[in-house]
Amino acid sequence: MTPQFAHRIKLFLALTCAFLLSGCGGNLAASKYWLDGEYDKAYNAVSADLRKNGEVTTYGYSILCDSMHKLRKYDEVLGCVERFDARIAQGNTSDGFGNDLSSHPKAIAANVHIDLGDFLTALEIAREGVRIDASRNTAAYYRVLNHTALGIAAYRLERAEIFEAAVKNLEALQGSFNVGGDAARNALSSLYLLAGRHQEAFALAEKGSSAFLRSSEKWHATTSRFIAASALRLMNRNAEALARFDSLVRDRAVQTNGTLLWKAYYYLAGIYRDINRQEQSIAYFKRAVDVIEQQRSTIDSEANKIGFAGNKQAVYGEAVAALVRAGRVEEAFEFAERGKARALVDLLASKKQFSGGGVDPRKVSALLAKQTNAELRAVSYPTGAATRGVAYGIGDEIAQISPNLASLVTVRAASTRDIQGRLPVGDTLIEYYGTADTLFAFALTKDRIGAVKLDAADLREEVFAFRSLINQPRSAGYRGVGSALFERLIAPLERMIGGSNLTIVPHGTLHYLPFGALPFGGGHLVDRFNIRVLPNASVLEFLRERGRGQPGDLLAFGNPDLGDKTLDLPAAQIEAVRISKNRERSKALLRREATESVVHDIAGGFRYLHFASHGTFEGERPLASALLLASDPLNDGRLTVGELYDLNLNADLVTLSACETALGKIANGDDVIGFTRGFLYAGASSIVSTLWQVDDAATAHLMEAFYRHLRKLDKRTALRRAQLDVKRTYNDHPFYWAAFQLTGGVR
Repeated sequence: MTPQFAHRIKLFLALTCAFLLSGCGGNLAASKYWLDGEYDKAYNAVSADLRKNGEVTTYGYSILCDSMHKLRKYDEVLGCVERFDARIAQGNTSDGFGNDLSSHPKAIAANVHIDLGDFLTALEIAREGVRIDASRNTAAYYRVLNHTALGIAAYRLERAEIFEAAVKNLEALQGSFNVGGDAARNALSSLYLLAGRHQEAFALAEKGSSAFLRSSEKWHATTSRFIAASALRLMNRNAEALARFDSLVRDRAVQTNGTLLWKAYYYLAGIYRDINRQEQSIAYFKRAVDVIEQQRSTIDSEANKIGFAGNKQAVYGEAVAALVRAGRVEEAFEFAERGKARALVDLLASKKQFSGGGVDPRKVSALLAKQTNAELRAVSYPTGAATRGVAYGIGDEIAQISPNLASLVTVRAASTRDIQGRLPVGDTLIEYYGTADTLFAFALTKDRIGAVKLDAADLREEVFAFRSLINQPRSAGYRGVGSALFERLIAPLERMIGGSNLTIVPHGTLHYLPFGALPFGGGHLVDRFNIRVLPNASVLEFLRERGRGQPGDLLAFGNPDLGDKTLDLPAAQIEAVRISKNRERSKALLRREATESVVHDIAGGFRYLHFASHGTFEGERPLASALLLASDPLNDGRLTVGELYDLNLNADLVTLSACETALGKIANGDDVIGFTRGFLYAGASSIVSTLWQVDDAATAHLMEAFYRHLRKLDKRTALRRAQLDVKRTYNDHPFYWAAFQLTGGVR
């Protein structure tokens, strides 16, 4: 009896056993679908069995959870893994024909976290899976899965010893019977690709795919074909790679697997770019982004969304580059807009409920649930086109309820013409977008658009060196680094700038850069331009003046009592009193009166809100960043970013005279997740916030000047005049005035 025939007998027995254990045909049908790579059908079969019986076999959970992962149902798969693990903890470890499934939940979970960019968690879970494998009689296939996850996570975390150990263990598993050995070859070839051993990866993948039969090996055969094609691409054997990827994207096993599909489109785009067929290249970049954006709406955790988006930002960046090269600048700009702020979109899509922003929470929640279901169905290709149309249609319904909400929970961007139409006369919008060492800058006025490629090498280090030197108020050392940044970021655009107003849309590290402090003409950029910042250009669609009909004018929170005298801000208390003193219908709440509860109860009745208090910045948990106010029996005093999305404000301006309130998590090149966007959603037209821990006395001086100028000038000009006042009468050093920036509307 040949090994292949013996394996077919074992497969028949496995399917028969699964049928007998399930009590129905669900596992039998699901097994066939799963082994054939038809994961959508496998998922539906086991799900139907689960609904009917309230439970499935351990083998059923193995199929269900793995199919969820293959289909990128990220909002379901980790819950499935928990149920799978719970069943195993009860002693139900067998698949019914001699294989121990104890480590399979760990392998699935580890691979999910790899997909989401959470490599440290993946490493820890995979290590647990390997420990289980060592203590139990698990099949070679599951050992392969855990060692593979361990190797990938270790590589991403630059843990070379762990990576090499995983490679050696997989090399030892190549001799395992059939599927285990085949899976080991696939895994090894994948790790060889990561390590740059392209020729070895290709040879091993070719060996693996030629050994497969059909049915149960379909997924492994598809993976081998994909790895071989990828290796050819990485070895610049483009003609061969092109033919293979062209075949792969027509394969249903690839069409129903989001990870393989977007990567195949991405590789095809790169090949066509390199052989100078630009139109085909651009078309495939767009297809890759379509698949990525469908998947991301189903990821459930804020940190993981950021990682997932970040892993694929190169697709957006290369698409923008291709469009700029093709001279399609307007389209490139729109694509850059589409690529920006997506981590925030996904973060808030997981919230699922929005009681703020002046929208009906019940109607919105129903539409969001409907949209998510449509996007989940759309992952199943090639029939997903119609479903995607449904998802986009639901996005239109959300936009009708609230354009603001649509900008947060749907992947859409305004057209270039729409954005130009919303720019004031004399305003130039500069938007930065890029990845790795490539950075593009777009300059728009009401009637012109241009694009420039900039040098991004070591930009992060230069920006943070500039910030560090600014935070040395007795030194002028910042000017050298600042001048270099000006020459890199602004000088190439000078001929495109018209008028005295700048709207800057930063990207990545540039969110941390105080543009007004850049040395210019013997002074600073703020001496020449009125500057505001936007999270993305599409936000112009819903920025408008608010609050003129409010019963109250200004509500100021000054020096809240935080129960710790070392946190007292005496100048902030004076600041709150002075700015509200000469304004009708205004009030300053100080110390124990400055509570979070007041914000929830009455802040919506004032045109201007002013917070002279401390703020905290939680880089890894952006929704937990908070303004610190006084506590009371109803609220803990921490007004978090997450809570802002449940507020209903109608404020023309929110001023955050607090520490680092303009900062937030940089989502690997996407939008900053922080206070400014939260207040924009809650109903504020504009926010003044800070980029570093500000000087108490200088801030009081600047804020008094700002509100004085605001009586006659627009917000952008008023802030600039206040900064110039501080420069002239208090201290010229940027430490004292450059931390403040205006985000949002100017009128």
